[in-house]
Amino acid sequence: GVPHPPAGRIETRLVERADGTVHSTRQIGKGERAITEYAVLKTEGKLSLVRIVLHTGRKHQIRVHLAGRGTAVVGDALYGPSDGARHLMLAAVQLTIVHPRTGRQMIFKLPLPKEFPVREQ
Repeated sequence: GVPHPPAGRIETRLVERADGTVHSTRQIGKGERAITEYAVLKTEGKLSLVRIVLHTGRKHQIRVHLAGRGTAVVGDALYGPSDGARHLMLAAVQLTIVHPRTGRQMIFKLPLPKEFPVREQ
């Protein structure tokens, strides 16, 4: 789908259930803070390529946050509808860290997987 609005910030508290799934909660004092920024890069039909920037790293954070917007990750049988995809269309294509000894920013990049149905030009 196409997230609405097409760019934004999602802040919730995430709680893990006994079965390992995660859900957002509004209960005060429950869960762990989770922050996700997103922006739609390209849309083709009912599919969108979305850039995600994580400010926290919680279990299933991206999947829960996008599903909560009504736009589950393609192939996410746990948090989204069955869509016939062979696998989860979620990939880390850039990791940025600060080196613990030198203090220098290090950036590691990979190309977007060829299997992704929507690609940047």
